[in-house]
Amino acid sequence: MTEDTNLRNTEIAPEEQEQALDLRELWIVILKRRWAITMFFLTVMTIVMIYTLKQPKIYQATASIVIEPQAPEVLSGVREVVDLGTGGYWTNKEFYETQYNIIKSRAIAKRVIEKLGLDKDSHFLGLDVVKDPKEREALAKKVDPVKKLISKITVEPVKNSRMVYIKVEDTNPEFAALLANSIANAYMEANLDIKLDATRSAGDWLSDQLQDLKEKVEKSESALHNFKKEHNILSVSLEDNQNMLSQRLRSLSEALNKMEVQKIELKSMRDIVLKVRDDPSKIDSLDMVSQNSLIQKLKEEYVKTRSTFLDIAEKYGEKHQKYQVAKKQLELVESNIRQEMNNIIASFENKYTAIVNTINELKRSIEETKQQAMDLNKLEVDYIKLKRDADNNLNLYQIVLKRQKETDLTGLLKANNVRKLDNALVPTVPIKPKLNINLLIGALIGIFGGIALAFFLERVDNTIKTQEDIERYLKLPFLGLIPLIKEDDVKTLEQKGIPKDLFITEFPKSSVAESCRAIRTNLMFLSAEKRIKAIVVTSAGPQDGKTITATSLSISLAQTGKRTLIVDTDMRKPRVHKAFGVENSNGISNYLISDVSLADVVRPTGITNLFVCPCGPIPPNPAELMYTQRFKEFVREAKESFDIVIFDSPPVAAVTDGVVISKLVDGVIIVGKAKKTTRNALLQVKKQLKDVNAHIIGMILNEIDLESKEYNYYYYSYYYRHYGYYYGADKYEKEKKKKLIGL
Repeated sequence: MTEDTNLRNTEIAPEEQEQALDLRELWIVILKRRWAITMFFLTVMTIVMIYTLKQPKIYQATASIVIEPQAPEVLSGVREVVDLGTGGYWTNKEFYETQYNIIKSRAIAKRVIEKLGLDKDSHFLGLDVVKDPKEREALAKKVDPVKKLISKITVEPVKNSRMVYIKVEDTNPEFAALLANSIANAYMEANLDIKLDATRSAGDWLSDQLQDLKEKVEKSESALHNFKKEHNILSVSLEDNQNMLSQRLRSLSEALNKMEVQKIELKSMRDIVLKVRDDPSKIDSLDMVSQNSLIQKLKEEYVKTRSTFLDIAEKYGEKHQKYQVAKKQLELVESNIRQEMNNIIASFENKYTAIVNTINELKRSIEETKQQAMDLNKLEVDYIKLKRDADNNLNLYQIVLKRQKETDLTGLLKANNVRKLDNALVPTVPIKPKLNINLLIGALIGIFGGIALAFFLERVDNTIKTQEDIERYLKLPFLGLIPLIKEDDVKTLEQKGIPKDLFITEFPKSSVAESCRAIRTNLMFLSAEKRIKAIVVTSAGPQDGKTITATSLSISLAQTGKRTLIVDTDMRKPRVHKAFGVENSNGISNYLISDVSLADVVRPTGITNLFVCPCGPIPPNPAELMYTQRFKEFVREAKESFDIVIFDSPPVAAVTDGVVISKLVDGVIIVGKAKKTTRNALLQVKKQLKDVNAHIIGMILNEIDLESKEYNYYYYSYYYRHYGYYYGADKYEKEKKKKLIGL
C-alpha cells in the first residue's frame, strides 16, 4: 500500500500535487465549516430580505434636454455679449462638464425650491410622518432643502450626443416628475438669465463709457481746431500743407535745375559768338547764326558786295572812285553784320542775365519753402498728438456706440443654446428597492462571507487535525493515525465485557487495527536504522488517547513475534492493569522502592508475546522515583529481557514524569487527539523534550473520524478504508448494520 501511494505521488508533478492539495484543503475547510457557512448565509439573506422589504419604494422621473454648442444666430454679424456655447474638442468637453455641474448646483436648486416652495413642503423635507406641528417646524429648521434636493438629482449625459437626462428620485412618482421638469426649466431659465444679466450689465457699462468718450471726443476736436486756427491751417490740413510745400519745393528744384542747364548752355553759346563776332567768315559755323534770316541776307549781301569789290579793285585799282564806293559798301555790310552779331550777343547776354536772375529767385524761393517746411514740421509733433487723440477718441466712441447698439439688440433676443427635448413622465414602476439584485448581492455576501468566516474559524482553531498540521507546524515525523472507535463498537465491547483498550484484539480486521499495524511498520523501519527497544508514549494533556495508543501499539508489536512489555508509569492515574485485567497490587512502584525483581512485577496478558508491568501502589512522590538509580536499572533490565518495552507515561504538560523517562529510553512517541490537542500545547511538549535532548521518534494522531467529510478527501482516508475492506472490515461493517436493523 505504501509503495502504491508513493508511486501515485511521484507520478504527479510537485507543482500539481501542491496545487491539488491546496484546493483539497480549501474544499475540506468548506465542508467542515458548512454549518457555519450555512448559518451565515441564511442570516445575511434574512437581513437583506427584511431590509429590502422595509425600504420605501423609490420612483425615478427623467427629463431630457439638449445642450447645443452654440446659441442660434438670429442677427447675422451681431456678436453676443455672452457666448453660451464653445468651439474645439477640449473646450467643448470642459463646457459640457461645467453644464452638468451647474444643473446640480445650489443656484439651480434654490430656484426650484423658491418656485415650488419646497422649503415648506413636509413631504419633500421628509417630515410628513411627524404629526406635531411644533416638532415638525423645529425639525424643518435643521434640514437643508438645497442639499436634500441636490441629493435627489442625477445628471446622466448620453454618450456621443448633446442630450442630457435629468433624473430625480422620490417616493412620490408625481412629485418626482414635477421636480425633474422644474429642474430642467430652472436650468434653461438660469442659462438665459446669465446671458440677459450680462447683456444688461454690458449695456449699462457701455452707456457710461459712451458718455465719457463723447466728452473726450469733443474736447480733443476742440483742441485740434484751436491749434489749426492759431497756426492758420484751418482751410487746409497740416498734411495738405506739407504736401503742397513738398510739391512746390520739388517744382522749384526742377526749375532751378533747368535754369542752371540753360545758363550753362547760354554761356557756352555766348563765348562762341564772341569768338566769331569779328570774323564773318566763321559765321556759318554757328547754328544760331545760320538759322537767323537777317544774318543770312546780310551774308548774301556781303558775298555779293565783296565779289563786286574784288572785281572793281582788280579792274580800277584802289584809287578809283568806284573802288572807294565799293569799299565803303563792303564796310557798311560788314558793319551791319557785326551790328547784328552784337545784337545777338546782347540777346545772349540778356538771356543769360535773366537766367541768372531766375536762378537766384528760384534759390531764394527754395530757401523760403524749406524754411516754411521746417516751421511746419515743428508744428507737426503737436498737431499729430492732437489729431491722434482726436482720431482715437472718435474711433473708440464709434466702436462703443456700435457695440452699444448691438448689445441693445441682443438684449431684446432670448436665444438659448439649451432646449427641452422631453418632459418627465410620471413613473409607474419603482427603481428601488431592487429585490432581485439585493438578494443576489446578499447571496454573494452570504456565500463569500460565510467562506471567509469558515477560514477565519479555521485560522482561529489551532488544534491539530491532519498529518499536514503535524509536519507543517510541529516539524515532527508522522508515524500514523488511529481512527475513531465508533459508539456502536464501544457498546459491543461493553456487552462482551472487553475494555476499549483491547479493541484491536476483538476487531483485528478493522481500520483501527490496520492503522496500528501501519504505525508498527513505520517503527520497525525506524528501528532498522537505529536500535530502538525502549519507547515512552506520552501526550500534551489528559484524554488524548495516550493509554489506548500504547496498549494497541504493544499488541501490534507482540503480534509480530516480538516479546513486548508495556509498563504503566502513569503513577497518578494508572489504567493499563484495567485494560489487561491484571491486579495492581504489585508493580513498578514496588520495584522502585523495594528489592523485588523484574520477574516479580511483570505479568502475562493472555496475548502471545505481550507482558504487562502495572503501576502498583500509587506512591506519594512519583517524579522523584523516576530520578532514582533503581529506575535506570529497571529500564536496563527490561530492555535485556524483552525485545521492546513500551512505557505509558503521564502527560508532559501536566507533570514532568514523561520528560524524566524520555532521558532514559531510546525514543519518545507523542500522541495527539484530532481536533482537541492544540499546536501550542504540542510545541510546548516538543520544547520540553528537546531541552533534555530526548529523541522524539514521531507523533501519532488519535481518534480521527474517517466518516467525516473533512477527512473523506485526504489520501490516507482512502488508504485506510481500502485496507480495512481488503482485510475484511467491510464484512464486519455489514454484520454490524444487520444487527442495527434487526435482521
